Amino acid sequence: MCLDKQCQEWAAALIDKRQPRLTGVGIAYMLRGDKGASNTDPYASGPTGNNQWVKTGPHIMVLRPDPKQLEGIWSVGTPTTLRKHASSSRSTKL
Repeated sequence: MCLDKQCQEWAAALIDKRQPRLTGVGIAYMLRGDKGASNTDPYASGPTGNNQWVKTGPHIMVLRPDPKQLEGIWSVGTPTTLRKHASSSRSTKL
């Protein structure tokens, strides 16, 4: 995974279980994809019957400092976004 400065702040906040302090748009990419993550619980370590576990191939992620900037394109599980609030998620996937 490759993270710019904003995404590094997001990742640190996720690990520390705090709100990220984003000051701009963040970009990250995973050329090899991931091993899976929950769409409902960012701290889940594996799939359950209700945590919407997904494995994603190569992808980019875009974080916005204000979730309101995603209004109008928000839709769970579409190629546009996985999650509206970056503070509690893997990020916004494009």
